[in-house]
Amino acid sequence: MSKSKRKRRVRDKWRSKNWYTVYAPSYFGNRKITDTPVEDPKNLVGRVVETSLYELTGDLTKDYVSVQFQITGVDGQKAKTVFKGHHFTRDFIRAKIRRRRTLIEGFFSVKTKDGYDLMINVMVITRHKTTKIKENAIRRIIKEILEKRAKELDYGNFVNEIILEKLTADILPEVGKITPIGFIGVSKSKLLRVAG
Repeated sequence: MSKSKRKRRVRDKWRSKNWYTVYAPSYFGNRKITDTPVEDPKNLVGRVVETSLYELTGDLTKDYVSVQFQITGVDGQKAKTVFKGHHFTRDFIRAKIRRRRTLIEGFFSVKTKDGYDLMINVMVITRHKTTKIKENAIRRIIKEILEKRAKELDYGNFVNEIILEKLTADILPEVGKITPIGFIGVSKSKLLRVAG
């Protein structure tokens, strides 16, 4: 096959694709995430797109948060999504960990008021070395607060409290009663099951 025929075939394949704009869900302000080409819009459903929270919100202080959205449907040229999860960048986590401090991680499974299941990883860094008893007490408090808030909030509001750090702001004074805290954050979340 000649090179010119091969090139023509590739060009024709691209011509057959349409561009679709992927939008964040309403609880992220329906902001544009990206544009993507596809031949059949059905092939978009289920695809996961990733962006930084900085690109989504314009807040430069959130460039260490990577956010994933899963495409759930297409309406015209618009692709709708659901929040799939997030994580802190490795560089950010590495920069937070220091000597003579304790890193406490807790993995928690929660269900929101409207029936969404999530896995959440909370990272706590103490100002000084601490004991296993205190570590377990901190995890217990975090679990109680997360489960309580999840039962009170629908998925969109709960996700917002994670991403905008309201949840960790509520947790901090409680765990701070056990030992001085240098940092606390929801370092990772993952949607396990959609309601319905």
